[in-house]
Amino acid sequence: MTLSPRNKRELLAASHRLKPIATVAAGDVSDAVADHVRASFRATELIKVRVAADDNATCDAVARGLAEHIPCEIVKRVGRVIVLYRARAANPTEQTATDTD
Repeated sequence: MTLSPRNKRELLAASHRLKPIATVAAGDVSDAVADHVRASFRATELIKVRVAADDNATCDAVARGLAEHIPCEIVKRVGRVIVLYRARAANPTEQTATDTD
């Protein structure tokens, strides 16, 4: 699912009140980090993750890695903070089955 520009704006506006749920080391998209992010997505559709890196390329690589590993959508990267979105499944067992990948 690709987010439209309008959806991205709405999600970004909703993300302003959020605090990052985790800090990810540069280049470290481990299973533990992925599990923590998946668990957070069970509670909410929108989260922030902070990346402990100094350059944009590393932050972008971590964002893409998380989006592929979870799977989820990147709403936007603002500095070292990544805003991620994952729509809740209509059937809760569908999401549980996807989380075990």
